[in-house]
Amino acid sequence: MSLASTQTLSSAKIMQLLLLVCVVICAGVTSTIVTAAPGCGALQVHAHRGVAEFPENSLRSLKGSLTGTYDAFETDIQVLKTGEWVVHHDPWTGRVVSGLGITPIANVNGQQWTSAALKERNGTQSVDHPIFLTTLLNEVKNLVTENRRANIEIKGSFSCASIRNAWYEIQSTLPANTWFITSVDQNALTCLRELDANQYLGVIVAPDLTIRKFIAKTQWSTIGEKFLKKAEEKYNQMLNREFLSTEGVGKLKSKFGNAGLHAEVTSLNPQVMVAAQALSVPVFSYLTDGNDTTHALHIRALKKQTSYLPTGAIIDGDPATFCGTVLKGL
Repeated sequence: MSLASTQTLSSAKIMQLLLLVCVVICAGVTSTIVTAAPGCGALQVHAHRGVAEFPENSLRSLKGSLTGTYDAFETDIQVLKTGEWVVHHDPWTGRVVSGLGITPIANVNGQQWTSAALKERNGTQSVDHPIFLTTLLNEVKNLVTENRRANIEIKGSFSCASIRNAWYEIQSTLPANTWFITSVDQNALTCLRELDANQYLGVIVAPDLTIRKFIAKTQWSTIGEKFLKKAEEKYNQMLNREFLSTEGVGKLKSKFGNAGLHAEVTSLNPQVMVAAQALSVPVFSYLTDGNDTTHALHIRALKKQTSYLPTGAIIDGDPATFCGTVLKGL
């Protein structure tokens, strides 16, 4: 694509790019700090898509995190074209869900979902099957507690009506104070806030400069700088990077009330940590590449700089190892 041709790119193309980046890279607390993982001080530890021994977002993986030393599981939900909410991270089938080819989740129906299978984390076929939100809720309703929670991220395409259905099912199935919902999409968060003025919401912030890294690997890499800057502006606004400052933390609290900042640990800085502490805004960290050691070292550095730990962290590995690295020498 030539520089001249970029002038004809429509806003729809910009939004298409931004949405694609968002669903591919975005990964995911209560305003009251609950009992944290053994040996981790006040830091909560959540199992990223469940425990690593089983397929991601499988029933065994998510239930396993509630019987171990995690404080919660983190999972993802999306809505099918037939209206059912399902437990799945990617915008398409193929990487984790087999039997449906590479199909957008929004184009899959409930019958197809029932017939599909999961893959193990190494890519081999699993005996597990992808699950519906209804199944997950009924299976964990007697396992979740105030100290062993469900951290549920809304992803993909949705309407406020579909979010209302998911919210009603969650709150009517799980005990109070045993779950919360997060999203990178402010439209989803606004829909949720209209349903409940007080429920905790996790505002997910996308990683830094992901759009440039993403573009560098695609056919969009030849677009002009002018278009790139405009896309990046929209990206930062759409993916909540506006909240990563002292003023931004205050803006988040003003806009969403009982809400927290869920950000990549490399985006967190002492100013954000201090502002969040002053305003009682929980901070939850994650790391896109899933390297728990790097994640833990960043948290330890923040603690040394500010005396504050995040409220919690979403990790892929063993809580004891992670916590040992965080707290070593503190």
